[in-house]
Amino acid sequence: EEEVPISQFQQTNHSGYYGYKSPLLHSRTSIVQEYIAHCVRYRAHSKNAKYVVCEMMNARRAPSTRVPFLNMEYEGGQNIASVCKCRSLNDLIKVWDCKWTIPMPSAKSSAALSGDGGAGVEAQGDLHNYDDRYFLDHDKFRKERSDALNDQLSLSKKMSASIGEEKKDDDAPTSKRPKI
Repeated sequence: EEEVPISQFQQTNHSGYYGYKSPLLHSRTSIVQEYIAHCVRYRAHSKNAKYVVCEMMNARRAPSTRVPFLNMEYEGGQNIASVCKCRSLNDLIKVWDCKWTIPMPSAKSSAALSGDGGAGVEAQGDLHNYDDRYFLDHDKFRKERSDALNDQLSLSKKMSASIGEEKKDDDAPTSKRPKI
């Protein structure tokens, strides 16, 4: 394709070529499928992959003025609830009908790479608490989290106040020490 001077490019009508219906844009489904293929290739944890796929599916991070124009339908009829039911990368592959070309690592090869005897990342305890309600019922989830946080803060304030009172009692004998 030839280079076009900026002045000529700016004067040309590109309304059909750029925008939401542009042939340059890939379908949302193919983007998610490609992401899942990369997760398989790099052996990402299924919970992390599931979280990112759910973030890709919802429109919370998109500018609010553009949300009405976004196509939120997927070619396979996938929705956030079907993704939240997934418990492994294999489940995500089935939901999204991925035709990935990178082979899924076998149990033996992943055990040799990780050195954990085949237990893998999935079998180990999680360091984070993932909750699907973050996507399925966000408002209720956020309220429950803030209520729990407020309860925890009030409990810690009570504990620090009681520790402060105990410390005052402990400090009494030390206040009579001679000053140096």
